[in-house]
Amino acid sequence: MKKQIPHPAIAHLSKTETETLISDYLAGGKASGLIERFKIKCTPHQLLRVLPPRILGRSCPVCGSVMIQDLPSRYNLTLPGLVHCSSCSHKDNNQCHCPSCTERFYRWMKEDRAKREAEIAQAVIAERRQHACSSYSIEELPLSTAVAFLAFSKCCRIDEDGFYGSLDESEVPFAPNGSYGVSLLTSLRKAGLISISEHSSPGTVFYEDSRLTFDPQRVYWTGNMEENLRLVEEIESRALTQNWPEHWQRQTDAIWYEIAMAECTEYYDYCAKKRSIRIRGDEAITAMLGNILRDYSVAQCYNIIWYGATNTSDLLCREKKSEAYAAKYMVSACQRRANRCREKDLPLTAFKRDLQLPRSMISYVLFELILKIGERGFTEAIRCASKNDSSGAGSP
Repeated sequence: MKKQIPHPAIAHLSKTETETLISDYLAGGKASGLIERFKIKCTPHQLLRVLPPRILGRSCPVCGSVMIQDLPSRYNLTLPGLVHCSSCSHKDNNQCHCPSCTERFYRWMKEDRAKREAEIAQAVIAERRQHACSSYSIEELPLSTAVAFLAFSKCCRIDEDGFYGSLDESEVPFAPNGSYGVSLLTSLRKAGLISISEHSSPGTVFYEDSRLTFDPQRVYWTGNMEENLRLVEEIESRALTQNWPEHWQRQTDAIWYEIAMAECTEYYDYCAKKRSIRIRGDEAITAMLGNILRDYSVAQCYNIIWYGATNTSDLLCREKKSEAYAAKYMVSACQRRANRCREKDLPLTAFKRDLQLPRSMISYVLFELILKIGERGFTEAIRCASKNDSSGAGSP
């Protein structure tokens, strides 16, 4: 056993002398004094290296050789020495990287990954069964679901394996404002039209504490592909011929408002972030945006939001204000501008779309395919366009 052979510097010492040397070293004896006393040919800094390790009364779990423990450094005698095998490279700690421990670690990782993937697959299948689609009839399909599903099918192409790709692969964003997009996906999942694919890329679906979570942009999707393709064709056909189910006529303004709110929220967050104004998901923001959308188009609301963000940024340059104050001030600045334009009947210039916030697929589907009013869904207020366009909302 290689490490049991005495170092040449202490080979002249007897077993008793060696034990005395170790005992005195551990008791804090001065290294130079021990070297002189036992006639050891080394420097004080080399003393620890020539002292033999402790032989432990147990075998290495890898090769069966005797386990040994290095003596502690004299600079920190309270820290125990490393326990390791006298023959192989195995170390008795959690950081051992010997071939055996490395192999065992990777085997455990593989088994753990397989276990997690099995749990995810079971959770995904359970959710799919829970939200199985009860009907693929377009006559029972709400307009919001039809628009969301058609937009989804245009963003997530079907791959060669028969699954929907990820939203992240689409050149056109699915919906404005991330939370609105997630709510649309949730409605499609609950309707049973789509479900998370158990073949999604690793790191996109998680199952912790009996709860299924996922990355909505990167996960793959699946569903009853045959029925889904048929439904997409029928929705497009109804949109082309304007032969709507009767209940769609009553639902156009509602989904128009949802998209308008999502676009305004997205632009509000963008303007605030661009000027380092930290905002929170405040109900006051939602209430203010809902208020100005009663009379103004999304394009005009962009004007109001930009004005509020610019005023808040100017305020922060002039005065030292807290983040909470700045967040509230921006809401108030937007509301004041809208109120002033209403009271004095002032014209409000419509902004163009920002290049950093491209038009979403949900907007294309509703305003181009269903309502056939194009960007008027962006430049005109909901009530005005609904009343002025006989081919638009409520009048197929």
